[in-house]
Amino acid sequence: QEEHDYRLGVFKANLRRAKRHQLLDPSAVHGVTKFSDLTPSEFRRQYLGLKPLKLPADAQKAPILPTDNLPDDFDWRDHGAVTGVKDQGSCGSCWSFSATGALEGAHYLATGELVSLSEQQLVDCDHECDPQQYGACDSGCNGGLMTSAFEYTLKVGGLEREKDYPYTGNDRGPCKFDKTKIAASVSNFSVISVDEDQIAANLGH
Repeated sequence: QEEHDYRLGVFKANLRRAKRHQLLDPSAVHGVTKFSDLTPSEFRRQYLGLKPLKLPADAQKAPILPTDNLPDDFDWRDHGAVTGVKDQGSCGSCWSFSATGALEGAHYLATGELVSLSEQQLVDCDHECDPQQYGACDSGCNGGLMTSAFEYTLKVGGLEREKDYPYTGNDRGPCKFDKTKIAASVSNFSVISVDEDQIAANLGH
């Protein structure tokens, strides 16, 4: 009963906050979700696993692109380059979903084939560390980095399909990577500027 009452209090507080945000931004929809009984700190701990990004000095940076005549909007979903919505569950593996999402899109542009790739392979098998930052390692449900995930993918040869290495939402199992089932690989990657116009230019490039 004590836990029930506590969760109800959290839910009511979040509902009040959602109503305030709805008034501030009527263009969005704010309301009840499956996260409504979590405090902000609980949500961060359970779902936000991205570690602070500090790029190594030798990181390959994407070239600066022209930003003239950028379209007002562009969505790769309209061009078949994005897989369906996925759910990381209560595992801080957002970094692995970010990495597979980028690779799925790049693979589609290179081959014309849209393949859902395995986040669980990264969660179970990728323990790459940033040599420039002590302790910044890919750590399953405890967070990681997309750049390190790409480094891992380069080293092992690629990622399996989601259906061959399905997502479980936990990091308590052994690595079951099967190199014969690789569906997509990484030959190189670069880091885009955080400038919004450069992000837009690279998005449609």
